Amino acid sequence: MQKMDKLISRIEQLQGLRFTGGVSPEDISDAETLLNLTFAEDYKLYLSKFGQVEAEGIELSGLSNKKLTSVVILTQHERKILSIPPKHYVLENIGIDGLIYSQDVTGAVYQLLPNSPVVKVADSLLQYIESINKK
Repeated sequence: MQKMDKLISRIEQLQGLRFTGGVSPEDISDAETLLNLTFAEDYKLYLSKFGQVEAEGIELSGLSNKKLTSVVILTQHERKILSIPPKHYVLENIGIDGLIYSQDVTGAVYQLLPNSPVVKVADSLLQYIESINKK
């Protein structure tokens, strides 16, 4: 549980933090059903506390009425253009050169680029956020 508390604390420390508001377990379950996958535990916690987050240097997907950052819409779109593994969901769409970061049920985060192999970049959402905010 300490790892999860650290995730919440780290997100709360992001510069310029804006978030839409936490969502219910039912909303999370509905999104998983729509995508036919299971979110990582850290992503579920993130959704339940924040919904969707934007801060300096980061714009994570989530559950909100924002189409450009909706995990469901982003993941469904990426599946259509075949650049995301089946049990992954979009964590962040960078919007440059097709660069996307995805996460799987284990919590691992991957970098996806068109016509390139999938590359693991972090073991967890916390590690991913910390790697971005070291700049």
